[in-house]
Formats: sequence, structure tokens, C-alpha cells
Amino acid sequence: MYCNGCGSSIGAEAFFCSLCGMRQPVPQTLPLQQAIPRQSGRVPVPLQRSYRWGQIHGALMIAVGLMLLRPHPAPVRVFMATLAVILGICVLRRNKLILPLMVAWPLVQLFVLLNHPVFPGERPVFPPLFPLILWCAYIVYYYRRRDEFVNWV
Repeated sequence: MYCNGCGSSIGAEAFFCSLCGMRQPVPQTLPLQQAIPRQSGRVPVPLQRSYRWGQIHGALMIAVGLMLLRPHPAPVRVFMATLAVILGICVLRRNKLILPLMVAWPLVQLFVLLNHPVFPGERPVFPPLFPLILWCAYIVYYYRRRDEFVNWV
């Protein structure tokens, strides 16, 4: 490569000529736009999807947690209420803790139902099937959105 001012030989990566001190022109390169192959019949997913159901679910979990704290709650209810409020806050903030807490919630409820019957001397009552199926749908909903959750706390 040669200097544009004096014509002396300079290196290819030099910005200034060592003899005359003239600045050398830098070739401008434009970034190549890569063509994204599109599959026929598929619509690209938008970057930011609506999170209304997550906001409703988070608010409901906080409300359930606060309702569990009635006057003179048992220690088990305090634990369940705390878990519900933490899960609601995590859902509202889109934390990565949503999925582990979503799996832990029904397990804790099942443990409480099996070990603490509602009335003394009564057999444990198994949870109804509909809320369990609904909770599994929540888990699938948040599992599909796991890429949107950015922070742990």
C-alpha cells in the first residue's frame, strides 16, 4: 500500500504515513445482511409477547398468599402463604425462579394435605383433579416462555 500524499510505501494497517504524516483513507465496509430463510407457512415469533395472563396469575398468587394469612394462622399456612407471595412476585417480575417454584407449589400442597388432615381423626383428602390439571397448564405456559425470563432475583 502507498501513501496518498507522498507516494511512499506504508503498511496495509497504517492510518498515518510515517514520512509526511498524512492520514490515510480507511475503506468503509457495510455489514452484510444475511438472508434469513423462512419456512413456508410459519409466521416469525415477535420478540416481546403479551404477558397479560402472567400479570393476572401473579396478582392472584399474591392475593391467595395474603388470604392464607388470616388471624392466628398455623405455621404451615404461613409457609404456604410465603411461598404463594414469592411465586406471585416472581411471576410479575418474570424471574427464572418461576419454573422451580411452579413445580414446588403442588408438591408442598400435596405434602401438607397428606400430613395435616383438615379435621383431627379424618383421613387425608386428595386434591381435586381439575386444579392439578390447571396448574400443569400453567407450568407449560411458563415453560414455553422460559427464554423471556432474564434474572434470578
